[in-house]
Amino acid sequence: MRMLHVMTVVCLGACLLGCERSPYSQASPDETIQTARLMVERGEASRLPDLIWAANEDERRLFTHLGRMLGSLQKLGVAIQAKFPQEVGELKARAEEAANKGQSTSLLSQMTQSMGPQRGNRRRQGPPSDAERSAFDDTLSNLFADPYGFLERSSERLSTVYITDNTAAVMWDKKPVLPPLGLAMKQETNGDWYIVIPTALPGISSAWPRSKEEYQVWGSLITTLDKTIIDLTADVELGRVTTLDEVSKRAGEKAFIPAAMVFYAFGQLRDAQKKEAAQSVTAPK
Repeated sequence: MRMLHVMTVVCLGACLLGCERSPYSQASPDETIQTARLMVERGEASRLPDLIWAANEDERRLFTHLGRMLGSLQKLGVAIQAKFPQEVGELKARAEEAANKGQSTSLLSQMTQSMGPQRGNRRRQGPPSDAERSAFDDTLSNLFADPYGFLERSSERLSTVYITDNTAAVMWDKKPVLPPLGLAMKQETNGDWYIVIPTALPGISSAWPRSKEEYQVWGSLITTLDKTIIDLTADVELGRVTTLDEVSKRAGEKAFIPAAMVFYAFGQLRDAQKKEAAQSVTAPK
């Protein structure tokens, strides 16, 4: 009887664990999108990159780094909303207004605009301008205050449409996301569906890593941002910062220069690779 009792408890525990995991389904494109929202609601944003298709092991390792950063970002958001509720409310309203006007509040777009190649192929020389620092700080404020609110608020506007039996397109208000190429999903051999990053999209293709060295550079950037976020969370919780604006400025102080250096290193690496490729083509055989 005692053995039967133990087996019953084990079976019940396994059932409960199974029930706990069951909402995280990737059995269809729509269920994968739903799973992303549930991960955020449950405080498990660190698992979001698990829903992204990885082309190789280097890419999966990069997504692992990204997952840690996304988890840290969620913790910082919780701390900020608890400490500065009024400022967060005002910032959300401004961000929503900017989104309605079609203005980008994406951290990646702001960073690549301010630190990436400039007109032609020339890179900015010298320290960042005051305008660049201000834009960077404002972007961080938007990000920190409500990092995943858009996913929770927009779930009803997101949908998917099958393209083939094992590919699908992500839709926003029943229109393709990121036209003309779109944001696709694909089904792996295990039956699970994954979001596919549109690496061929202009603006992404030029920055997306192509070699082990480039993946390492991007991993360094993500690690730098993750450490900054962890430090900021401690600053907020311990009362070392007293306003949301101060949080973003401190983030800029801690992250902007290291991040700019990583972007510069990426550009130098890409230039060296182009030079090496050109030399190999012109070299006598």
